Amino acid sequence: MVFFPSLTDPIRKALFALSGRLRPSRLQRPVFDAVRAPGATKRALFVYSALPFHLPESHPAFRYHQNLRQARQIAGVLAEFGYTVDVVDHSDRTFRPTRVYDLLLCHRVDHAGLEAAVGPGTVKIYLSSGTNHIVHNAKLRERLRYLEARRPGLRFSQVMWDSEDMPFPKIADALIGFGNDAIMDSWQSVVSGPRYGFPNYGFQTIANPQRDWASARQNFLFLGSWRQVGKGLDLLLDAFASAPGLHLHVCSKYKHEPDFCRAYDAELFRTPNIHPCGWIDIGGKRFRELAARCAFVLLPSCSEGSPGSATNAMFAGLIPVVTREAGIDTGGFGFTLQNDRVETIRQTATELSRMPSQEVATLSHATRRAAEERFSEAAFLRRWREIMAEVTATLRKP
Repeated sequence: MVFFPSLTDPIRKALFALSGRLRPSRLQRPVFDAVRAPGATKRALFVYSALPFHLPESHPAFRYHQNLRQARQIAGVLAEFGYTVDVVDHSDRTFRPTRVYDLLLCHRVDHAGLEAAVGPGTVKIYLSSGTNHIVHNAKLRERLRYLEARRPGLRFSQVMWDSEDMPFPKIADALIGFGNDAIMDSWQSVVSGPRYGFPNYGFQTIANPQRDWASARQNFLFLGSWRQVGKGLDLLLDAFASAPGLHLHVCSKYKHEPDFCRAYDAELFRTPNIHPCGWIDIGGKRFRELAARCAFVLLPSCSEGSPGSATNAMFAGLIPVVTREAGIDTGGFGFTLQNDRVETIRQTATELSRMPSQEVATLSHATRRAAEERFSEAAFLRRWREIMAEVTATLRKP
């Protein structure tokens, strides 16, 4: 599970278009000495995303996904701990190291072609973006079985599975990953060393709008991207289609999944209380309008790792209603669904819509505070520094 799977991914194509005169092949090239630590005697190989290291910090691409900025920030933290950092794109299968590194921080589940980077003293860390792939696939199969039980014979060609062949995590000294303890625990059977979770963050420039709480409590936002069944959009459509007093606003890339759109044509496009909005810019006017209309963001995902869609929505004061698998601890401000059954989602949404307006307002303000304190850039950097301090202290090699 990665944010930018390959050079053919539509997200990357859009970013390349934004890059003007830079060619895609240049944006994928390794970046040596991407971050140089003054007086550094150690060197790290960071296998993640090369794209942000080819773009100026003022580039508009950094406004569209926090992952780009995070890649630079992680490299910066490595430099703070004495590493000069070389960066390789995780999709680059042609790169061959010419040296042994002190630290290999790798997002790929395999390290084929990178073997020369590893010596007896190399600290090997797997960087995960979500749930253990085996668990993820099992959860997705369960979702598909539940979908077929509701709609016999339905099949989707756009279902994507994660590789269960994971040689690098199995030899890694530690894992660092997006998500809470529940997500880290999913890797226990694969990674024998310590596992460190860290929070995703949202853009703090997102405003928390004023709302008519009596109306907003009846409006729910679904904010996602790909993999509609995995994200639980089918569950929401089934739940809200039979709850006419509640409104669901759907913001995702469902148009890129024609099988899903055909299967849910009536619910998604021809149900009065379900509003298909497509993919929207969270920094734009349309998102601000929807955020002002809604009180809650719903994400009944079967597998995540502190999803950026939810953390961005939280900065807009949207109260999260998520599954345990979303990897967000909601205590004090949001709600974790007891399970992912359609009846549970419908009942939960109905109960939330009947909450006193002032209570909803209080939870919304608490959500924004939690976003600023626990799901911000500052919290992200603080946690990465804590992790690297512990890694440096406990995983030293001769």
